[in-house]
Amino acid sequence: MSRRIAQRVRKVGGSTLRSVQHIVRLARLSGNEADFVAPALMLAELRSDNEQLVGFMRDAHFVCGGVDDVASIRRGPERVVDADWFNRHGAL
Repeated sequence: MSRRIAQRVRKVGGSTLRSVQHIVRLARLSGNEADFVAPALMLAELRSDNEQLVGFMRDAHFVCGGVDDVASIRRGPERVVDADWFNRHGAL
């Protein structure tokens, strides 16, 4: 899947990842490095991360629409709906 995403990014004129340090610089979700996280807090953090991910996917869908990337536009809503479903139905 990463290869496909990289191809789509290059197609719309973006640059792809170059190193682990590049990934760290671009990361938009923060990690929790605590030695112990209570289960309820962990689930709350996962839900919050998933909600942010849905927003990022909607942003990407908008970018793809702006450059007529039809293949990505078709797949985008499916992924957003799937991730959003988990938030609404308490799967996380």
